[in-house]
Amino acid sequence: MRAAVYTRVSTPDQSTDRQRRELRNYAKARCWKIVREMQETVSGASQKRSCNWRAPAPSM
Repeated sequence: MRAAVYTRVSTPDQSTDRQRRELRNYAKARCWKIVREMQETVSGASQKRSCNWRAPAPSM
């Protein structure tokens, strides 16, 4: 099965590293292939969004 990883934080000073690590481990435990990763920084109080698609994750 193929999967995409989506991580989100509310402020630019926060990091998605832990979310990404946990989601990669979740996919690995199920033998899913991560084909795309997306990281987003968005405030619930603002309409301004910053979105970043990452290249496919390295093989695990």
